[in-house]
Amino acid sequence: TLGEELDGSALDALRAAAELCGEADLPLLVENEPGFGAQTGADLAQLIEDAGSANLFVNWDPLNSNEFDEAGLTAGLETVFPLVRHVHVKNGRLAPGERFARCGPLREGEIDWAAHLRLLKELEYEGWLGVETHFEPFREGSEIVLRELREMLARIREEG
Repeated sequence: TLGEELDGSALDALRAAAELCGEADLPLLVENEPGFGAQTGADLAQLIEDAGSANLFVNWDPLNSNEFDEAGLTAGLETVFPLVRHVHVKNGRLAPGERFARCGPLREGEIDWAAHLRLLKELEYEGWLGVETHFEPFREGSEIVLRELREMLARIREEG
């Protein structure tokens, strides 16, 4: 399992953090992240299962999965969906040999955000969407991403 691949102290630290957060009545969210043992939805689900804490949940970031086709993203999200409490909204392009995508506007990246938002709606997601800009100038970039997100959400609402 993924947990066996990680250093035991990392899983112990994750369990301890989840317990500490639980004592404060706070959920602990783990984000999928390239190269850190939980890149895909399946990886993240396995990590949380291996940690064995009822207080671990998911911060889903589709761009971090590096699985940009709709089928891969759908499978990843569906795998972790019962645990998703927050979704990072950002987009970018992954250059050959790179681990992290170079971010930009939502409409200019690898993720089909309109399709991903429709999937979230279909799955009846009711949690938060957090804009992650990661490109300069940050203020203007955030305004662009937020405007694009609002436009996509409005279109999806109009679709019914």
